[in-house]
Amino acid sequence: QVPNSMLLTTAVRNHSQAGAYTLDTVRIPLEVGVDPEDVEARLIKVARQACEDFMEEAGRTLRRYGDMRFVDLSQFEPRVLFEPVDVDRFDAIVRFPAPVSARLPVAQQIVRGYYREPARKSVAQQ
Repeated sequence: QVPNSMLLTTAVRNHSQAGAYTLDTVRIPLEVGVDPEDVEARLIKVARQACEDFMEEAGRTLRRYGDMRFVDLSQFEPRVLFEPVDVDRFDAIVRFPAPVSARLPVAQQIVRGYYREPARKSVAQQ
């Protein structure tokens, strides 16, 4: 439940309208000069691993919800978009399906998985 005062001061999103699953996003800040193709490949791999246990069910649920509301939700698989922030930085935005009740843990799996690989390479080189 949400206190009434929060409705006046805070943006509130209802993630449960689509059922048990929703599409969520997480931002990864990047320095200009990083290879976007490499970043995208790594993020897609990590996001698919984070979502593999529920991907099929999420797809069925989101497609059904979209069909009822005449919205195309057939593109539910993880996707990466890039957005410039300023001259020194751009963000990778990962869109992924997730259970409504587990959006944050799935997002954290993606973020940690993305940063884990370079950290392992760095340790191996030392």
